[in-house]
Amino acid sequence: MLSVATDLASPGTLYAGTDTAGIYESTNCGADWTKVNTGVNGDVLGSGLNWTLFVKADEPNVLFANAFEGENLGLMKSTNRGVDWHSTFAGTEVETYVDYNGYFQASSVDPDNPDHIVVTFHADCLGPYAPYCMGETLDAGETWRLLHVPAEGWIEGAAPFVLGPTSFLLIAGGILYTNDSGANWEVVDLGAAIGGGYRKSDGTHTRSELFGRGARQAQPSHESARAPCRSQGHGLSARSIHRLARDLSYAPASWPTPTNTGPRPSSSPCSSLPSATMNTRRTSRSCSGSSPPSVSR
Repeated sequence: MLSVATDLASPGTLYAGTDTAGIYESTNCGADWTKVNTGVNGDVLGSGLNWTLFVKADEPNVLFANAFEGENLGLMKSTNRGVDWHSTFAGTEVETYVDYNGYFQASSVDPDNPDHIVVTFHADCLGPYAPYCMGETLDAGETWRLLHVPAEGWIEGAAPFVLGPTSFLLIAGGILYTNDSGANWEVVDLGAAIGGGYRKSDGTHTRSELFGRGARQAQPSHESARAPCRSQGHGLSARSIHRLARDLSYAPASWPTPTNTGPRPSSSPCSSLPSATMNTRRTSRSCSGSSPPSVSR
């Protein structure tokens, strides 16, 4: 299992992305799983690594996922809960100006607007966007625009983080910030994402706040997907990135709350399930790959 997504309107419903085994759905808090990508382009989605997977906050029938190293390398979309899929990059300038017809790498969704998504690419950009660029959609992948990024080429593990309608960060071996949808960029802290500390607005430096215990990878690299025991990626949690942005006066003081999440049940359907225990003892299991969950096909 490479990724997990939840339906915010139905917390007992989970989706799991796998390594070339497709997308699976559970409607009972993970007790049982069924493969869902059985329709149009379902085999295409299942041909790669689904390390990105998320449900549109205001439309639970809409899912996004990728198939890294598969038959289609773009960001794919389903409008019927994962049964049928299509590439959101097809016919757009992403397909024209990004190598390999738009080699998707990572994504971030605006916390206040589920239609606003920013992506990075696992390939160089061409023409007016060379050598590197990012993609932005304001209509949930129906159309895309490219924005030039001041980098020498594509960067392994580079990931976006949307702060608002026109402001977002690019975590790519350092941190870049734009508040005008990519027209201008500012280097916030070169190297903060790969080690050391970062400079706060009062001039002090700290490391623990950004790389604190429990920080999780927001987006793994393809190497970490193949070898889950290896530490890869930038290692920053969403709240760690927000804390950094807030300290540098680039984000509101309060953590943004999505506004279009739909109704939430009064209690979780999973609360009555028995608690699971996890064996954290290190074993000699090979880390060269991961097995898909035991599910109904």
